[in-house]
Amino acid sequence: MKYTILLVLLFCLPTLLKSQSLTKIFIVRHADRLEGDDLSKAGIIRAEELKRVLGRAGIQRIFSTETVRTRKTVKPLAELLHLPTGIYATPLSLINLIKTNHPGRRIVIVGHSDTVDDLISSCGCTPPQDITPNMPATQFDNLFLVALRKTVVNNQSSWVCELIHMKYGAIAN
Repeated sequence: MKYTILLVLLFCLPTLLKSQSLTKIFIVRHADRLEGDDLSKAGIIRAEELKRVLGRAGIQRIFSTETVRTRKTVKPLAELLHLPTGIYATPLSLINLIKTNHPGRRIVIVGHSDTVDDLISSCGCTPPQDITPNMPATQFDNLFLVALRKTVVNNQSSWVCELIHMKYGAIAN
């Protein structure tokens, strides 16, 4: 009897569980900055490093807040890939937009010390404790990869989220 149930499950599983392609979202905080809104010399170098690290990753969309420092962080990458930088207002609205309009894409999002955790949470992942509620002011080297997959089970859809925490550029304090 156990084997019969197992066989039925194995044959029915593909119809019960359908999944769409994987959406990959790279999330970073803006690069090192000066007292105002501009990038420091170290920040300009880090922005170039982001271009080097993600330049061949197949990025299809780039999003940033409207601040100078976030836009300058992705400018080298956007120029390399000939992509416009979309401006977003809130983490939740952006993630909802991505889930609706850009499933299966590879996306870069630049945020701030107090929004990176919200971006990760809005995807459905749990942010690392060392960046919650706010990333330390001197940390600019975090690179998060969020993998989102929409699954449908018995006509009910949900998003499965996986998070990988990496580092890039010069070591931050």
